[in-house]
Amino acid sequence: MRSAGEFLAAADTLMTARRPRRALDAVDRALALEPRNVAAHLRRARILKAMRAFEDAVVSATRAVELAPARAEAWRALGVMCVAANRLPRARAAFEQALAFEPDDLDTLNNLGWALTQLQRYDAALSVLDRGLALAPDGAALRWNRGLCLLAMGRFAEGLEDYEARFAIDDPSFERLRACDAPLWRKGEAIAGKRLFLYNDQGHGDTIQFIRFARELARMDAEVIAEVQPELAELCASVDANVRIVRQREAPPAFDLICPMASLPHRLGLTASTIPARVPYLRADEVRIAAWRERLADLPGRMRVGLAWAGNARHVNDANRSIALARLEPLFGAAGVSFLSLQKELREGDAAFLAHHGVADHTAMLADFSDTAALMSNLNLVITVDTSVAHLAGALGVPVWILVPFAADFRWIAGRDDSPWYPTARLFRQPRFRDWESAIAVAARALRGQS
Repeated sequence: MRSAGEFLAAADTLMTARRPRRALDAVDRALALEPRNVAAHLRRARILKAMRAFEDAVVSATRAVELAPARAEAWRALGVMCVAANRLPRARAAFEQALAFEPDDLDTLNNLGWALTQLQRYDAALSVLDRGLALAPDGAALRWNRGLCLLAMGRFAEGLEDYEARFAIDDPSFERLRACDAPLWRKGEAIAGKRLFLYNDQGHGDTIQFIRFARELARMDAEVIAEVQPELAELCASVDANVRIVRQREAPPAFDLICPMASLPHRLGLTASTIPARVPYLRADEVRIAAWRERLADLPGRMRVGLAWAGNARHVNDANRSIALARLEPLFGAAGVSFLSLQKELREGDAAFLAHHGVADHTAMLADFSDTAALMSNLNLVITVDTSVAHLAGALGVPVWILVPFAADFRWIAGRDDSPWYPTARLFRQPRFRDWESAIAVAARALRGQS
């Protein structure tokens, strides 16, 4: 008969082989033999997290804490699982308990600093992260989280400097600086007459947000080549005739300097007041705009409002920023409004809800972002969560209302209902953690006032 230890070793092997369901079965067999095995409960929590069963992972980590209340590892694991389940107040408490037993643990300090940032306890977050950096001045993860905190506070100069530490984080989910023969463009280095290659190092929304700088660099007499995702290539070509757009996985022409797009605000020394925010800086094709104008001509009402309620389901922060479609129901009380879906990927129940409320859904006709931009250019307003749709509307100069979680991304600077990135944007923030109802109610009242 196999022992609990053998089952746990098998679970580790199965996880290495990316077979989490079989690994979970092995851990459960170990727990059947030793129900009070703390290591087994912690393994179970980690496997469930990998399977995105976050609430179940919290249950397993909670059991580990109950069995070993003086063990920092158990409290730290509980905090990590609570973060994944979007239970940040509980995560904060768990990390604080872990520090009570291991006050100098760098992972715990880093995780607590991040949780405090998300809970808008910015001064406390900086104190914790600075404590970690005093112990490990080269701690990249601590430095990066400090940058996120400072940027959320609107402290651009310091925050952008620390944000560059993301490339040194030892985690496969983080991007690395692209290896090539050309040197990295450094802050303050002259680029006039140089061929500068920009590449996207984050998501679609980030490309849309940062492609504006390609135009600014071209005006500094640089020859700019910008590599973007294929589905953004046609749209991004509208940023400036002097910017050459290439698709990812295409071989670019030779270049002198290279820079990731998300590093451009740092390289240019931006502050919240010096962001080049003139819109539109991207434009949809006029022929496509006209085609969509004709398709939408029979929609009733005086206003056309596009809706997007969820981002990439695989995004690490999806639970925080996406909304179940049914939560938007208060918006449908506005008179004289025709709603259109901008949501390409529907989740269970979405199609029936859209049909019930008469929401037009033409997304099957949207092949890339150029199509979406042409449709969006025929709308009076876009209401969306924090996803690429928000950035696209902002870049096109379309009025956009962004539903922002309490634990907001750093670019939606704390304490503001506007955005220095997008002058046509209005932010509707959760007033309390996980309180979408209040944010949506405010947006619904504002919509009724405009309709």
